[in-house]
Amino acid sequence: MSETTPSVSPESHTHRIPIFQMNASLLGLSDSSIDNTSKDQEITKNECPHVLIADDDPFQQFFYSQFFEKLIGLDNPTISKSDFQFKMFASGEDLLEKYQKLNFTEGNCPLLIITDYDMGENKLNGVETALLLRRQGYEGAIIIRTSEKRQDLEKTHSDLESLLSTKKINCLLDKNYNTKTKEVIKSFLTLEGL
Repeated sequence: MSETTPSVSPESHTHRIPIFQMNASLLGLSDSSIDNTSKDQEITKNECPHVLIADDDPFQQFFYSQFFEKLIGLDNPTISKSDFQFKMFASGEDLLEKYQKLNFTEGNCPLLIITDYDMGENKLNGVETALLLRRQGYEGAIIIRTSEKRQDLEKTHSDLESLLSTKKINCLLDKNYNTKTKEVIKSFLTLEGL
């Protein structure tokens, strides 16, 4: 099997990972098992993604896609719904635009939002995205992943330590440590009652 570069469209898309009542991994499922929702298609309240992700890097988008497929593919009796959804965006602006259109009901809102810090020149960075989400009433966990050094971020955002201690940003992760990222995401993502 030849290695190929993952092809992930920069436009936003939703992934549905079916959960089967058997001890089978989803790693062997073809791309047809993942439903890509058109960018123009609205999300109804019953289709609110459990995780929203903003990252402009196709390799990071591939990382998230594989991670969630493996996570949900595990034999986990706490997962009670037939579908787990996560939605990816190429920028903080795209994530915020879709977040504003989501029709939340009690207990039906994203459990977790993950954002890259730097998503391109003249684009919102992860801290700005997180603060705008908080102003719009999002109360769930927000993780920022970055390749930037913490000292550099603190120069740009002098209030970074305060944002972390007050949980406006729940966690700041280094993109170079994928194992740590997986552990932290699992710790924030409560799969019971999905």
